[in-house]
Amino acid sequence: MATVNSFGNEKKENTGKKLEYFIGNNRKILIAIIAIIVLVAVALCVAFAVSESGIKKGLAAVDAIEFSFVKDSDGLDEAAATERRETALKELAAYTTKENVVGVRANMLSADISFQKEDYSAAAAFYIAAADCGEDSYTAPLCFFNAAVSYEQAGNNKDAVKYYEKASEYKDFLRRTHAIFSAGRVSESLQDFEGAKKFYSTLEEKYPSDSWTDIAKTRLISLKIAGKIE
Repeated sequence: MATVNSFGNEKKENTGKKLEYFIGNNRKILIAIIAIIVLVAVALCVAFAVSESGIKKGLAAVDAIEFSFVKDSDGLDEAAATERRETALKELAAYTTKENVVGVRANMLSADISFQKEDYSAAAAFYIAAADCGEDSYTAPLCFFNAAVSYEQAGNNKDAVKYYEKASEYKDFLRRTHAIFSAGRVSESLQDFEGAKKFYSTLEEKYPSDSWTDIAKTRLISLKIAGKIE
């Protein structure tokens, strides 16, 4: 047993010497590696802090633009209202390119203002940009839905169907059944009766108790009576 312990201690001693020898010969390299790790960690912390600070400043700027836009707006004549809309859109342009929550807010506000201007194509583009900035956010399906409404107002029914359907793909979207029905309704206006049937049937199969399903069932019956679908 003494021999075994002696061998074990000798082995540990040899391992310790090898480690000491390795550290001694590679001391400069190890110090450089540690320094790099520290620098990277510091850089990441600084970048995160700068990013957080930038987001806070961006949101504050967008809030300030919105406040200036809506402040005492009820009594404005059309000329003053138009000037205020254009000023807000110009100021928001610096923030609509941000690919974070600042971009979401700036694009949504720009979309709302464009919709007020009845520039529906621009409104749709801003809503889509807002959704793309926060694709995993709860605002994404709402933005796609609003984009569809904007396209419909612009007479672009093909894209309206596309974005109603895109909005309906979000399972937690509160207007999901409304979006599905709207996709069917606009498909009808495009004479795409099979497409309308698909959307209406989806409501009938998946949401039998929904109020939009009741209307969808009526449309399916009407389309069948008219010979548009089987």
